[in-house]
Amino acid sequence: MLCARTFQHLLRVGPPTVAVILVVAGCATAPPVIPDLLCIAKAGAESSADCTGVPTLLGGELRLSRRGTFQLTGHYAACFQVEDLRIDGTFHAVPHDGGVDLELLAKRTRGGAPEARKLQRTIGLVNLDTKTLQARFTDTAALIRSRGQMKGAAPSVAMACSKN
Repeated sequence: MLCARTFQHLLRVGPPTVAVILVVAGCATAPPVIPDLLCIAKAGAESSADCTGVPTLLGGELRLSRRGTFQLTGHYAACFQVEDLRIDGTFHAVPHDGGVDLELLAKRTRGGAPEARKLQRTIGLVNLDTKTLQARFTDTAALIRSRGQMKGAAPSVAMACSKN
């Protein structure tokens, strides 16, 4: 019923094409169904040229549950720091053609030094191809912790997923 009222209001205010787009995006899109998945990120060859002052995810396991929760057991490394962390939380899924984007929201972090456990709520974004089950994890927490000092592309790692 809220969608119908919003649609009628927008028809009076703006062009109908805008109203139709908003109704489809805001009312008709159902959340995507993600099966239970296990995604493995293989740690690549580390080199001092790729060294950052902020720990970034190099490898690990990401377990996604159809209930909207995740568990990341990750190997994080910086120039002079190595941490193994377990992060539990929920994810927000946004579907698109050929896949889904997931925002990983941390609720609890275990392992590593106390400083390493102080992560932002959004720890990363996962772009998952639902046909091939290939994914890319972008470490947004590292970008935030670096306070704009990180050069180049956002730190990311490829992941191969399988139904669990």
